[in-house]
Amino acid sequence: MGTTTLKVDLALPDVLELAVSMERTAEGFYSGAAAKMADPALRRLLEEMAATEHAHADTWQRERDSLSNGAAIAGTDQDGVVTAYLATWLHAPLAKAREALPRLDASATSRDILSAALRMETEAIAFYSALEDFVRDEATRQHVRRVLADERRHATDIMASVHEHKTEW
Repeated sequence: MGTTTLKVDLALPDVLELAVSMERTAEGFYSGAAAKMADPALRRLLEEMAATEHAHADTWQRERDSLSNGAAIAGTDQDGVVTAYLATWLHAPLAKAREALPRLDASATSRDILSAALRMETEAIAFYSALEDFVRDEATRQHVRRVLADERRHATDIMASVHEHKTEW
């Protein structure tokens, strides 16, 4: 069965707004988790991750603010798979993602927090990987690559913390 290449335009402001929301959600989670973390090393890690997510959100917000309303990501897509994936992200309510995060109360364990953090980073990696594959504009692609590298580093740091602190999965 042959493949077809579709030229697709996604509204870049919408995609960037989603990226801002994702990063702000992660920042809030990491800040809240850090405030409740007794272990100083894990608290420091979570604070650093919150700061990085804040910087990502600011980057995407600046990008979003610099666009005209009709701006689009021009990309090519084999069989519409990447477009469908990105559209799912655009239409999935962020409230659902926030509901999946553990409550940051006294009952939240390090394991709960690290597990949720790893899940968030994995989802961010998947999102930015799809976006990187889709975007043709080199300047935007470079932004995506920098954020993607940070998200991968976060996932690596979380896994290292799991092993270092002998957190059971």
